[in-house]
Amino acid sequence: MSESDSREARRLSVLQATGLLDSDAEAPFDRLTRLSSRLLDAPVALISLVDQHRQFFKSAVGLTEPWASRRETPLSYSFCQHVVRSAEKLVVADARRHPLLRDSPAITELNVIAYAGVPLTVDGETIGAFCVIDDKPRDWPPEKIELLQDLAASVVSEVQLRSALQAARKQKALIDDDGRVIGAVAAYRDVGDDKKEHQQFAALVGNIPNGAVALFDRDLRCLALEGGLLHGDDRATPSSVGKTLRELARFEPGDPAFDPVERICRQALEGGQGEEQIQRQSIDLRLGGRVFAVHAAPVRDQPGSAPPETGIVLALDVTHERALEKSLRQSEQIHRAIVQNLPLGAVFMMDADMRYVSADGPLLASLMREGEVSELVGRRVPDIVSDANRERLLAFYAKALAGERVETEIEYGERWLELSAVPIFEQDKVTNAVVVLHDVTARKREAETLRRARDEVARERGLLEAALGHIEDGMVLLDSQRRILLANASFAAMFSLQQETLTGMDRQTFVDWVAPVAEDPEAFATVMMGEINPEPQEFVFLRPRRRVLKRSLTSVRMGEGDGYLVTWHDVTAERDLLRERERLLLVDALTGIPNRRALETALHVEAERMKRTGTPFCVALLDVDHFKRVNDVHGHGAGDEVLRAVGGTLSSQARVTDTVGRWGGEEFLAVLNGTLSGARVFGERTRAAIEKLRCPPVERVTISIGLAELHPGESVLDAIARADKRLYDAKAGGRNRVCG
Repeated sequence: MSESDSREARRLSVLQATGLLDSDAEAPFDRLTRLSSRLLDAPVALISLVDQHRQFFKSAVGLTEPWASRRETPLSYSFCQHVVRSAEKLVVADARRHPLLRDSPAITELNVIAYAGVPLTVDGETIGAFCVIDDKPRDWPPEKIELLQDLAASVVSEVQLRSALQAARKQKALIDDDGRVIGAVAAYRDVGDDKKEHQQFAALVGNIPNGAVALFDRDLRCLALEGGLLHGDDRATPSSVGKTLRELARFEPGDPAFDPVERICRQALEGGQGEEQIQRQSIDLRLGGRVFAVHAAPVRDQPGSAPPETGIVLALDVTHERALEKSLRQSEQIHRAIVQNLPLGAVFMMDADMRYVSADGPLLASLMREGEVSELVGRRVPDIVSDANRERLLAFYAKALAGERVETEIEYGERWLELSAVPIFEQDKVTNAVVVLHDVTARKREAETLRRARDEVARERGLLEAALGHIEDGMVLLDSQRRILLANASFAAMFSLQQETLTGMDRQTFVDWVAPVAEDPEAFATVMMGEINPEPQEFVFLRPRRRVLKRSLTSVRMGEGDGYLVTWHDVTAERDLLRERERLLLVDALTGIPNRRALETALHVEAERMKRTGTPFCVALLDVDHFKRVNDVHGHGAGDEVLRAVGGTLSSQARVTDTVGRWGGEEFLAVLNGTLSGARVFGERTRAAIEKLRCPPVERVTISIGLAELHPGESVLDAIARADKRLYDAKAGGRNRVCG
């Protein structure tokens, strides 16, 4: 499975775990969609959950038929899938002009024109989107998008609360410390009306997963029956009232398998009070390959009252729990068998006072100086540990009991022992530690033999030098002090060094030689002279040409101690490609000039500069006149050629300090340094240049321009709105003119 498939599987798993897919509409979610529709003045608002085949609407406001009833669409209709894939907001003024969305059938069949959607993220995974939709083009102001994000956060909180409540229901106990049923019984007893009785009882116990609760009288006849175990079962009907418990469980008269249930129910009505009596009122019942824990208790108006007339019986499906208990017993037996047959090992457990709780394993007998292994249990470590390793072992065990997972080796006579200790927690408190012993004497001897072999291999430098000589990457072997032991020709060439002078070179000499050609000499020197960092690092060097080199380091074991094998890999081409891709994200694909994202960045930069220095700037909105007519008469190909020609002309008329780009459709925007008078000069110059354009078969191309200067304290959006108004005035005044 690829990494992307694995990520998608995790996302779908989180989505499934919410339990929202194909679930009924719920008031908390509907309130949020209604609120978003009103606050953003949008006719449609959706909570959309995206799986591998479709988008499911957990809540929808304003959706037309048949989609409102179906509550889902195929992914081909989904704008929200793009929000899920990117995990970022998607804001579209007119989907018909959006390159990613313009071919979606949602535009024609659901009339989705303007769209704004933000991700819904649960447990780190984007499960869907919270969106609003309009059936006509519109801009979505940033403050409205922030409001939509706040409402989306409320949706996520509601999902998390819903999951928490489901978990709480699963954990909810029905029986208190005295063995009496609480909650459901109190509600049942306190309500006089039969219908309300049933509703209250059903509301309290109807969501008990894997369980069922019945109230019964002294004849063991059912007074009420509810529980999650009965969902979809025809027994959970009003006709169940009056039937005996045996009939409800569908046991034949005289079947002894149900006798224990009737016995504990009768015992509950006899009013047993003691702990032993309560214990006898709980049994396991096997039925149809499943195991049910059955508990019976009296329903009392108050403690110490007369024998009750009503009892309650709870049946819980504990098949899984009983299987786990059996598995645990088997695991314990297997564990004991393994420990007792470890040829060179032992396991023991100690409590927080370093007192042995259990001890087993054949190694223990050979380590005991006196007494039997069984005598270890109950004794404390400080009382029996030898003087030779006393301080070290006590410190080792103390770390384990403080919550650390620790390992060590100790010398015990002529033997070496490896100890691993793992703390055992109850909630946040360490109560015990489990210690595993292994006799590693043979392994230590083998390690010593291996070390000597490595020393021998280290002397064979010629073979390694020959191998490194055929590697294009720069390779260098360093000792523990980071002095050069060996370097290949590629490494020497990378840094204009003589290969024969490299052996013995220390890191300070290397830094003094290389740092001056680095883009950031100080940062390079800091890294090279600092502590070893095994993570790959990249450095930019400016001479003899600009290069990006990636440095990777691996620790190696050598005869003289630890050393390091360092690889320098030239990644210039890869980084240049990445930089070009990032540049293309800011370029309009059709015209080759800056796109809207680049223009928004330029607007932000100029606005911040104006705040700091007071430097004025203007915005110009430029719109191609009669562009729709060009597309209708000559086709979209001709329209594209007009846009490209206009974009090129605008770029040629802009100053170095100006930014001109495509704002959207046939509309362009210019960010102009200076006052409105300078902007008018630019506008007239540009208008005249466009008027001279020839784009056959289009006979004549003109533009209308609206200008506005950003006032102190005014937002960029306000200035753009004023420029748009001036553009409208230019259009109304006959087009091919500048207003502002």
